[in-house]
Amino acid sequence: MGFDLFMLRTPSPLPKGYRPQTADAPRYFRLNGHAMAIVCAAINLAGAGYSDDPPEDPTPYPPPGMSEARAETLLEALSDACTPFQLRKGRFDARDIDAALAMTDEETATLREHYASVERYVRASSLREVDGRQCFGLYKLSSNDGWVVRPDECVVIAAGLTADPDDTIEWLYDSEAVDPDTDETSLRTLLSQFAQYNAAASKFGGYRVL
Repeated sequence: MGFDLFMLRTPSPLPKGYRPQTADAPRYFRLNGHAMAIVCAAINLAGAGYSDDPPEDPTPYPPPGMSEARAETLLEALSDACTPFQLRKGRFDARDIDAALAMTDEETATLREHYASVERYVRASSLREVDGRQCFGLYKLSSNDGWVVRPDECVVIAAGLTADPDDTIEWLYDSEAVDPDTDETSLRTLLSQFAQYNAAASKFGGYRVL
C-alpha cells in the first residue's frame, strides 16, 4: 500500500526552502507503506504524535430515511459517475446517474449531507495535548481514507521532525523502527523532505491523504 498526498492549494510561489518531491507537481508527495511507517515512528518518537485509533465517524449509515440497499446502490452509482471533488462539494443530482435509479430530490439532499458529514469528519482536528505538548493523531497518516491534515497539524509535524533530527534518527535505530542496515543518509532525506512538505502545506491549506 502506498500513500498519495495532495496539498489543498497549489503552492505558488514555492515557499523558501521547499523543494518538491516531484518538480512539476509541487502539491504532491508520495510515500510507500514502509516509508510512511518510518515517518509516523519519527513523529511519535520526536514527541509530536500519538497513535490512538481515530474517533468514531458520526455520519449515520445508512443515511436517514434510506434503506441500506438503496444507499449502497445510489452511493455506488454516484461514485462511478462523479469525481471525489464533486461528491465532497455536493455537486451532483439525479441527472448524473442512470435515470432508471430515479433518485429523488429528497434522496439527493440526504446524500449531499452524507458526503458533507464525512468531509467534516476527515477534516476535524486531531491535535491533542500530551505531556504539555500539542501532538498530532497519527491515524491520519495510517490509511487512504481521505484524511485532511490541517495547516496547524502540518506545523506540529514539521516542528517535531526538525526540532532535533539527530536524536530522532538515533531513536529510530534504537527502537528498531528501522532496520539496522537502513542507510542513514536516505533516512535523513526522507524525514527532511516530509518536514519541508508539511511546512509548505501549512501555508496552502494542508493536504489530503489518499
